[in-house]
Amino acid sequence: MNSIIIALNTLKRSLKDLGVFTFMVCFPVIAAVVAVIMFGNPSVTQEEMVIKIGMETVMEADQEFPAFLEDTGKYNIEFIEKNELEQKVSSRAIDVGIVQTNGKIKLISLENDSTVQELRLLIEGYKSGADMTLVSENEEEQFSSIEQPRFAMGMLTMFVILFASAWMGLILEDKKSKTFMRTFCGPIRGYEVVLGNLIATAMLGTIQILLFLFVSKYIFKIDFITSLFNIFIILFAFLITAIGMGIGLAGITQDTQKFTMVNNIVAISTSFLGGSLIPLEVMNGFLEKVSNFMPQRWVMEAYEKLATGATLADIQINLWILLLFGVVFFTFGVKVLRPTEADV
Repeated sequence: MNSIIIALNTLKRSLKDLGVFTFMVCFPVIAAVVAVIMFGNPSVTQEEMVIKIGMETVMEADQEFPAFLEDTGKYNIEFIEKNELEQKVSSRAIDVGIVQTNGKIKLISLENDSTVQELRLLIEGYKSGADMTLVSENEEEQFSSIEQPRFAMGMLTMFVILFASAWMGLILEDKKSKTFMRTFCGPIRGYEVVLGNLIATAMLGTIQILLFLFVSKYIFKIDFITSLFNIFIILFAFLITAIGMGIGLAGITQDTQKFTMVNNIVAISTSFLGGSLIPLEVMNGFLEKVSNFMPQRWVMEAYEKLATGATLADIQINLWILLLFGVVFFTFGVKVLRPTEADV
């Protein structure tokens, strides 16, 4: 009961501060916007996009092949003379050119992107012997559809740590004003104080996560591939970990400015080492081993599994590890978050 009272009091104090809305509203939007900027505007999904294909008009061409492509609903076929095909591709009048020669199919495209790769696989399923010709030497690195939502989630994990730990600053303010010491003069235990702050921050953090999912999915049209419920579960598990981490930092840091500095360093460094901002595949062996001790690693790994068809049951080990991180940090916070002689 004491924890509930502390949680409600913390919520009242937090909601009086305009900074709360800045953290809750701006951070989810920033995470989605950065993902859009980094990996393109997803306002038109692959399902909604119709790709213009120019097909060479030759008598010996397979007459059923154009109908096969149009039946997929993704392609609009336009028949073009051979000498005009490459020119139209270069001017982007069409997205992809197709030439049928001696029973084989050749693709002409400016970029070897996911659209061309999907078309190539579709053709290979229709008739073997497909190959690809690029009329441009532009070899821009292309990212799969999972990279955009993955990066957005990675950004949010960093913001969640900043968000969750920011409210722990209230504890440091209470210490400075002697309110924290007076709290322990009543019939209250240390874990109840910590639990009250955890409940309050978890409620605010949940609102932030839901706002992030809404903005990403319905405003910026980011396709998470898996269900939003699955995304919410893994982000909520990480939120508990982040809150526990903030409680632990507040327990060992006496000064508000030092707490803010340490918290920012922890948020950024763990995000990098945990694979939130850079893929684990590009890390060397030592850093990849270090990432096992970062909660972000288990969040990103859980999402990648879900995006490839896994279920919540398949990622339960990731969720348990995240909750274990939270329990460890929470327990540590209970031990160190007690009034000291300096608080008297």
